[in-house]
Amino acid sequence: MVDGRMDLLPRRPQCQVIAFPPARRVDRVRRVAENLLRKHGRAADVYWKQTVTRTRNELNSIGAPASAVEFELRAFFDAIQAEMIRQTCDERRPGGDAA
Repeated sequence: MVDGRMDLLPRRPQCQVIAFPPARRVDRVRRVAENLLRKHGRAADVYWKQTVTRTRNELNSIGAPASAVEFELRAFFDAIQAEMIRQTCDERRPGGDAA
């Protein structure tokens, strides 16, 4: 009941739309994948941690809830992994695009 009136419709939590999710920023995904493929060991770890921190801060600055931040970071990681695999396979394919 609200102000003496019966609340007939259940309240739904507000949704949050992230206009440019990190996993869909193709140029950034490609750049991060290229950099990670070139770096090794500690340098790769440091670069990855900086990338995650920067991305987390961007998502936090727009007010994304913690659950959405974690979801978007995981999707970003998955996109980078897929891009790294794609780039590695492209390098190994002889003769160009026709297989």
